[in-house]
This record gives sequence, structure tokens and C-alpha cells, in this order.
Amino acid sequence: MIEIDEQVVSLRDARSVRICGVTAEHAAAFSEFMRAVSEESPWSGMMPSEVRSQADQRKAFEEQDEDGLHWRLGVWDDSTGMIVGDCSMTRTDRAKFCHVARLGIGVRDGWRGVGLGRIMMERALDTARRDPDILRLELLVFAKNSIARSLYLSMGFVEEGMNIRSVRQSDGSFDDDVHMAIWVGD
Repeated sequence: MIEIDEQVVSLRDARSVRICGVTAEHAAAFSEFMRAVSEESPWSGMMPSEVRSQADQRKAFEEQDEDGLHWRLGVWDDSTGMIVGDCSMTRTDRAKFCHVARLGIGVRDGWRGVGLGRIMMERALDTARRDPDILRLELLVFAKNSIARSLYLSMGFVEEGMNIRSVRQSDGSFDDDVHMAIWVGD
């Protein structure tokens, strides 16, 4: 796993957060974060019932640490001890695709719109550009999530395609998934 340097940053609303790597020891806090985001946000790709238990999350983190193809940072509100943001990159070990990392990001309600997404994306892009094994970053974003799409476009990502009605929300409505990517290699 790529090491993540711990850092305290100030957000646009003057709150401070701590950025650090998320590991097996953070399984309980991470499971709670994922449950909250899946309940709060229509942009989450996960339903609350699909969130891993603390034990399953710990096991998943331990297995990810073994192969070195996963990078995950967490953003902590130290005043509450909660994770308020998460950004991950995942690669495969398959030779034809191992230069590509899939990016995922999530932000807890009450922490959106204060620059947290941009901070996490900047860290991810910087990390990817320093890793000679990563040449391309990809992500999927719901078409109706215009705020996230605008952020990704402003950071240099390009929309490459769309899966029509590939997302079914809990209310039965559909959304499209937009494929976005950026080349970070030389």
C-alpha cells in the first residue's frame, strides 16, 4: 500500500480536518462512515444494507494491504472522531490493465461544499503522478451529480462515455453512469 503522509488542512469554512491513511485499525469508523454516506447521499453507489460489517471491513483492509494495489485516505474530524471523507485508488495486477487505477470518493453530509472533495482529488492526483506504475486514473460518476462532474472536469478529467440507465436508485428512478479519466503518466 502506498504510504499517505498525515496532514492537517483548513477548509473554506475554517474547520480543520486531518488526512491520513485508512487501515484495518480504522474498520469501525470506516464502516460507520460508509453507512452514513450510503444513507445520506443519492450519489453513493452502495445501499446501506450493502455496507460491510466492522469485522468484514477489517478483513478487507488486511487483504488489500497484502497486495499493495490499493490506496485509501481518510479525512477525520478529530473533534468527533468521525471520518468525514474518503478517497481511494485501486489497481489490478493484470498485466494489460495494471497501469490504470480506479478512483472513488465519498463525503459525509455537512462536509460537502467546503473544498474537501478538491483536497482529496488533489492528493489522489499527486499520488498517482508520483507512482510510476499508475499512468491513467478512471472514475464513474452519476450523470445527475453535476457538482462532482464539474469538480472532475476542473481537475482535468475527460468524459469518455456513458452507461445509460445503469444506476437504479432506491425510489426506482434511473441515472446514467459517466466514465471519466485522466492521463497522469509522462
